[in-house]
Amino acid sequence: EFAREWVKAETEGGGLEQISMAAIGPDGLAPGEAFNRGFSELLALGCISPSLVLRDASSDAGILPLGGKARAGRHAADAVEGREWHTLLADLDIEEDEERDDAKDFKYSYFRWQGHLVRYAEGGKEGAPAVLFVHGFGASADQWHKCLKQLGPSHKVYAIDLLGFGHSEKPVVTYSQYMWEDVVRDFVLEVVGRPLFLSGNSIGGYTALSAAAQLKTFCKGLILCNSAGRLVAKEAHEEEEKVRGGTVKVVLRRDGVTPKETPPQWALNLAGKAIIAGLRPNVEKFCKGVYPNFPEEVSERLVTNIVRDSKDPGGYSILAAGFKLPPQASKNELLNEYGGEVLVPQ
Repeated sequence: EFAREWVKAETEGGGLEQISMAAIGPDGLAPGEAFNRGFSELLALGCISPSLVLRDASSDAGILPLGGKARAGRHAADAVEGREWHTLLADLDIEEDEERDDAKDFKYSYFRWQGHLVRYAEGGKEGAPAVLFVHGFGASADQWHKCLKQLGPSHKVYAIDLLGFGHSEKPVVTYSQYMWEDVVRDFVLEVVGRPLFLSGNSIGGYTALSAAAQLKTFCKGLILCNSAGRLVAKEAHEEEEKVRGGTVKVVLRRDGVTPKETPPQWALNLAGKAIIAGLRPNVEKFCKGVYPNFPEEVSERLVTNIVRDSKDPGGYSILAAGFKLPPQASKNELLNEYGGEVLVPQ
C-alpha cells in the first residue's frame, strides 16, 4: 500500500531509472524496496531513528509474524541492519586505510547517493587531468589499483564502487543500468566537479558510456575496455530505430516501459542467492575463463575481494534484479548521443 501511494514512477520529466520502474510497478518491487526508496535519505540525514524502526518492527511482529504488517516490519528491520553493517564497514575502511600496502597511491572515501554509502578511491596529482575508472560486474574500485598507481604521477585518478558492489551499500532494490549511470553521473558532478576522462570495463564500460552520454562535453574522452552492451552495424541500427519509432531513450520517455511479467520475487531472491553460492568457490576459475589471455592478472587480491563483497547483506539482490532489466540502449545510440572521442584498447 505504501509503494502504490508514495513510490511512483513519473514518465513526465523523470529520469530513465524512474521511468523504468513503471514497468515493474509497486507489486514487482523487491521485499523492503519501498522502505529503501522512501526512507534511505531520511535515515542518512538522521530524521528517522534506526533504533525506533527496529523497535516498531519488533512490536509489529506479534506472536505469529505471518501477516503483511509483520512482513513489512521484517523488511524494514533488514534494511536498517544492512545500512548499519555498511556504516561499520565504511568506518573500518577509513580507520584502516593507511595500513594498506598501496595507501600512498590512493585513499578510500565515501559519498552518499540518495542516502546510500558509495565507496570510491582517490589519488594522483592535484590539478592534473582527471580520470574515473568504473569496474566490471562483481568487481570493485580495487580492480583498478594498478592503473591508479601508474597514472597517479600524471593524472588525478578516481575509481568507484557502483551501488551494490565492492564496499558500497547493497540495498535490496531493483538495480538497472539506468540506476548505475545515474550513480556515476552524480559522482562526477558532486565529487570530481570538473571535466574528466571516463574508463570502464565490462558492465562498467557500458555504464561509463551511458554516463558520458548524459555528461556530454563534461566527459573529455572515453576508454572502453571489453565493454558490455550491443553494438550493431550502422544499417541495422538505423533499421531498428525506424521500426521502433526512435531511439530506445526517446521511446522510453515518450511511451514509458511496457510492463513485463517476471517470476515471483521469492523465486528471484532464491535464484540470486543460489547463483552467488555457486559462484563463490569458482571465482578464480570463472575470471580466468573470461580473460584467458592474461590469467596471471586474476590475482588472489581480486578473488578475495569478489568473494568478500558477495557476502554483504543484500548482495544477492543484484542478480535477482537481473530478471527485471528494462530495455537497454545499444552502444550505437549511446555513442551517437555522446559524440566525443573514444578509445577501445585491444
